[in-house]
Amino acid sequence: MSFSTDWDVTYKSGGHRSRWPWSDLVSLFFRYLRGKDFSKLRVLELGCGAGANIPFLLSLGVDYHALEGSEHIVNELRERFPEIQSKIKNADFTKEIPFEGNFDIIIDRASLVHNHSEAITHAIELCYGKLEKDGLFIGVDWFSDSHTDLKRGEAAEDPNTRTKLETGSFVGLGRVHFFSKSELLRTFDKFEALYLEHKKNDVLIPASDYTVAAWNFIFRKK
Repeated sequence: MSFSTDWDVTYKSGGHRSRWPWSDLVSLFFRYLRGKDFSKLRVLELGCGAGANIPFLLSLGVDYHALEGSEHIVNELRERFPEIQSKIKNADFTKEIPFEGNFDIIIDRASLVHNHSEAITHAIELCYGKLEKDGLFIGVDWFSDSHTDLKRGEAAEDPNTRTKLETGSFVGLGRVHFFSKSELLRTFDKFEALYLEHKKNDVLIPASDYTVAAWNFIFRKK
């Protein structure tokens, strides 16, 4: 098995109910799509979770679609957004993208990183095939190998995929993969890199030795 089922349990228990769009995604979207006719953009979000980005993207007028691994949260989202209920599907996007046609943009905010390296690579291959020429893959908060939690828990299928994390940000969330720069670029080697940002957050007061580190990026299909 590659796809994490722990998120379904988390959502059923009321955890991780983010409702506001992720500011980094908003910034990247407007920085690289300024001047576009949003109503002509077909967008796919991988791992939409509790739907934090949905109101933002719908407000732009894009043709929004989403894949989510938690059946529980998908049912909730279909009730909240009945106008797009047929475009929100429960699926393992490390194995399939069950929508007809291609997309102009594929978005992932810290979703694929809850899988091991091989599954992530296969998912990106699927995404490449589902993007239009010059289509964009926008990634936000893909965890970095500078993150403290890479040193915690146990190695899973590969050294940078950790599991059984009992402290930190990922307790009860199954696998977490932490990317080095070289692995990230290798995973997207069929794409052209337009933007790559490495974020590190160190809490100084109160004193802490915990570092949160992640990548934001945009890759374009050649």
